[in-house]
Amino acid sequence: MGVAVFDPAVVGLLEFIRREHPHIRSGAQLTNDQRLSLARRYARQFERGGLVPDASKLARALTEHATLFSWSMRRRGGFRGDLLQRYASTPFRAVFLFSSQDEHFRSVIERYWNDWSEESADTLDFYDYTIRSESPSDYSYSQRKIESLRPVPSADLRRIQAAGLPCMLLWSDADSLVIPFRDVAQDRHKSVERFRDVLSLISSGRIDELKMRFDPMVRALVTSVADIFISYSHADRETTERLDTALRREGFSVWFDASLRAGDRFDLQIEHFQRHACATVVLWTYAAIESKWVRAEALAAHTTQRLAQATVQVTESNLPIPFNAVHAENLTHWPMIPDGFTRLVAALRRFCPASQC
Repeated sequence: MGVAVFDPAVVGLLEFIRREHPHIRSGAQLTNDQRLSLARRYARQFERGGLVPDASKLARALTEHATLFSWSMRRRGGFRGDLLQRYASTPFRAVFLFSSQDEHFRSVIERYWNDWSEESADTLDFYDYTIRSESPSDYSYSQRKIESLRPVPSADLRRIQAAGLPCMLLWSDADSLVIPFRDVAQDRHKSVERFRDVLSLISSGRIDELKMRFDPMVRALVTSVADIFISYSHADRETTERLDTALRREGFSVWFDASLRAGDRFDLQIEHFQRHACATVVLWTYAAIESKWVRAEALAAHTTQRLAQATVQVTESNLPIPFNAVHAENLTHWPMIPDGFTRLVAALRRFCPASQC
């Protein structure tokens, strides 16, 4: 169900009550004085830094506006109920975070808010709060707001910065994840597909698969290192994205230059990720053969003996020297014929230490 809140401290307080006072499972159990007392205890953890929530204001919201315990709002519709009771009984909770520059993604959330509310039913409650910043990379204001989400387990600034905005914090009693949406934020269909993929996986209890698909993506950025660097021609972007997704599902963290944003130093970023990757996959096509950048990246990987090659619509004999003397897996008919990809994965596991993959 979708729940609109107007301060991240609302969600933080719900989680605080659930963790610190598990016997309180309903707002109906509390008097006004008890609500104020809980709000003050929650605010006390921020006294040594960060944005300190106004406990009196938060407590008034519980009574006057019933924002926390007895009122939740779906876009273009309403739902009345005990929000604390619902919070305690829902297996998964989530918060969307996005900057003021992410208007396209915000419009997707608004457009699909009711649909997602109905689809998530009693499996997932997602809370809407906008982390607004001056630019997608400026977290000076965002950091203070993110801190006010404590003690939400996935509200870790470093992981959020790594995933970038927009993203979704997802947590349960046992697990927490940061689900990146930055790479699909400009594509409405892909954004919707990602949310529904997440919902499908948690609804069917496939949490390990969810972690396998998304944790390596965030881990690669958190550590500024990826297991696999993909070298490709921009003309082959669609094929590269399919390969990227497939490798992540195999448990690898992957980087290619789609992760770069305006203002990034392209040359330094690319050099950094390739140098620290345990293998470079060169996706050879006719366009890649003509690219001086692909050739340079392939040569760097060949020199350090960390080169893995894949071909699409070309053969090894078409490749430039010295790459025509190195074995390449044929992905021309992949995924219909998976043999080449299976062998590529086996080769990459030999490149990457078990601790990383």
